[in-house]
Amino acid sequence: MSGLSTAWHIKQLAATHKIPLHLHVLEADATVGGNIRTEVVPHEHGQFLVEWGPNGVLDSKPETVDLCKALGLENSLIFANEAAAKRYLFVDGRLQQLPGSPGAFMRSPILSIGARMRVMREPFVKPLLVDDESIFDFATRRLGIHAAERLIDPFVSGIFAGDPKELSVHAAFPRLPEMERAHGSLIKAQKAMKKARSKSVDEGQEQAGPKGRLVSLRHGMGQLIEALHAKLSAEIQTNARVDRVRYFEDGWVVERESGESIDRIDKLIIATPSMATSRILAGLERGFMQPLQGIDYSAVSVVALGFNADDIDHALDGFGFLVPAIENREILGCLWSSSIYPGQRSPDGTKLLRVMVGGARAPRLALRDDDALLSSVRRELGDILGVHGDPLFTRIIRWTNAIPQYGLGHLRRVAEVESLCEKWPGLHVTGNAFRGVAVNDCARESLVVANRALGLSRGAD
Repeated sequence: MSGLSTAWHIKQLAATHKIPLHLHVLEADATVGGNIRTEVVPHEHGQFLVEWGPNGVLDSKPETVDLCKALGLENSLIFANEAAAKRYLFVDGRLQQLPGSPGAFMRSPILSIGARMRVMREPFVKPLLVDDESIFDFATRRLGIHAAERLIDPFVSGIFAGDPKELSVHAAFPRLPEMERAHGSLIKAQKAMKKARSKSVDEGQEQAGPKGRLVSLRHGMGQLIEALHAKLSAEIQTNARVDRVRYFEDGWVVERESGESIDRIDKLIIATPSMATSRILAGLERGFMQPLQGIDYSAVSVVALGFNADDIDHALDGFGFLVPAIENREILGCLWSSSIYPGQRSPDGTKLLRVMVGGARAPRLALRDDDALLSSVRRELGDILGVHGDPLFTRIIRWTNAIPQYGLGHLRRVAEVESLCEKWPGLHVTGNAFRGVAVNDCARESLVVANRALGLSRGAD
């Protein structure tokens, strides 16, 4: 996603500003798109659409939606069912709906009365302004340990498949420490933002519009990749794994493992996972290795299963559920894909489930053989959702390096990499290993890097 969208923006900007351009996009795999792929699974009454990676994006950040519109996909945008706003946690051995309002929070059994009162005391907790802190420590300090274990832990697993005790809140969720710094409290910050939104509504300002709707494409997120591929087909070379790069007075030389090379390159943008970036740049300057190799990845297996609707006892009336680590289950959570985009993901009379296994919490579980993995998932779905029939199909998607982990010291590592890049003319690195793991983050950074590479701006805003 990062490489394709950056290349597309470069092509568009170069045309707009009449900048001469000869563009090469090298992809190591046989297909483009990285973790974003949509598989069509035929069924006698229709088809299942299985997402290998991201299930959609939030339109509260407009970059991906704007990209889709620019690519001519506006009529293919679809929004999640309103019922998908209902989300569940599996706590105390059962599914419990996440509260959607302060009143519902005070009545929710997810936290004990004492734990709820501890959360409500958050405005009186003294701010601690530090350079770095784990998500778990931040949440425990501000909200209490029970909220950290039952609410924040599964939330982090759902986004990063990560361990909140190891991830940096300043890198993973920079808005939270910013709220603490600006208002002294998360609850006070939320009240201030709500007041600002209300004022915007009164004044008729645009930012008062709908926020946070989940959006995808009619044929899945893979449709975005296909559109980018179509626009860049003349510039893309697949099965073109890069071995190393070198710099000379007349520009960059990109050497492929096949022995072929491209020389006299003015601008070089590397949008690979951090370990591949480290390998490619190691021969250029060994200083790149330590910060890039310090960015770990979680291993995740995605298990997609189709069922007859009658074989599932639960109504699947929402987005899905996540599981806190304290429950000691063998799955991270489950998306109810056929409930999120009704009529778009499975045939009538069927349901599509997508289960996540492994992550930083238990990577060994993601790497088990197919039979053991599938047996475990079916056992968990039976216990939690009352799934009792045989699946119509199963699909196991394994990501050995699924999601970058923004561990403590991540921002320092990113700054070190960027400082090293500034020493080499025309060198840029990008991708979800640095400033956000989500599709929206990749789309945002791609425009920043494209502007910077073409010398149109520093790309900071």
